[in-house]
Amino acid sequence: PVLLLAAAPLDAAAQTFPTQPIRLINGGAVGGGWDLAARMLAERMKDDLGQPVIVESKPGADGILAANAVAAAAPDGYTLLPAVTSTMIMNPVLHDKLSYEPLRDFEPISLVGIYPLVLVVNAAMPVLTLKDLIATAKAQPGKLNYASANSGFMFAMELFKQQTGVDLYRIPYKGSAQAVTALVAGDVQVAMIDAASALPQLKAGRIRALAVASPRRPSFLPDTPTMAEAGVPGYELVLWIGMFAPARTPRDVITRLQLAVERSLQVPEFRDKLTNAGVLPASSTPQALGDMVRRDLGQVREMVKTVRLAAD
Repeated sequence: PVLLLAAAPLDAAAQTFPTQPIRLINGGAVGGGWDLAARMLAERMKDDLGQPVIVESKPGADGILAANAVAAAAPDGYTLLPAVTSTMIMNPVLHDKLSYEPLRDFEPISLVGIYPLVLVVNAAMPVLTLKDLIATAKAQPGKLNYASANSGFMFAMELFKQQTGVDLYRIPYKGSAQAVTALVAGDVQVAMIDAASALPQLKAGRIRALAVASPRRPSFLPDTPTMAEAGVPGYELVLWIGMFAPARTPRDVITRLQLAVERSLQVPEFRDKLTNAGVLPASSTPQALGDMVRRDLGQVREMVKTVRLAAD
């Protein structure tokens, strides 16, 4: 009886949460794939939760500013972090004195989606295939530039350079949208970017897709070969976006939020909307997301030992 009485407030909290608007502190630049997915999910979650879900942009420092803000927020479920691979995996590996630790300072809620990466070039380049790009880059070592929107994309491109032996010079940008804009303008020639950011310009014919880094061709790029099909066997890399809360957020609140994400991703119209925008919907349990963070941290730490990387 004592245990039942002790549990009653938690049950009541689960039934009443949320009673006020929820904020998603987004570290991606406005207009990029990260920002797009967060805003689309917020619109869907508000219907399930019965409260406004507001996206607040806090771009900068590869998502570190947004992560710090959420880590310092009250652990009550009203301030959440839609975080991508660079925030939770790349930053802890690349920064010796990072101000947050993924699984110490945050509670995993759910995976939201997978970002297939696509290697793209300016459409004016006389490069039609991945083999063309490799040959061109090898003929002009250090002369071609690539756009890097965050550390995840930088890692993807540096891994590509290592596996193919090409020499491309990195130019960092604040977000995917800015990187694609630079590519269209011809300020850079190459980018490894999330498909969500690339699709509008791909459809307009201003940039050209040479290969996808995922194991299979995504439905929205059926004619673009995988890296293996295009001549770089063994190259596979996918990035993701997941939802996190501050550490010590009550378990029942995490459960309610996870259910809201899962239900949102089960709505066929919303799944189609995300997919058509270049994000493959994928939910998970909090435990599964935490396990994925641990696994990816271990794998990237090992891979970084052989790939030259440096945080900006």
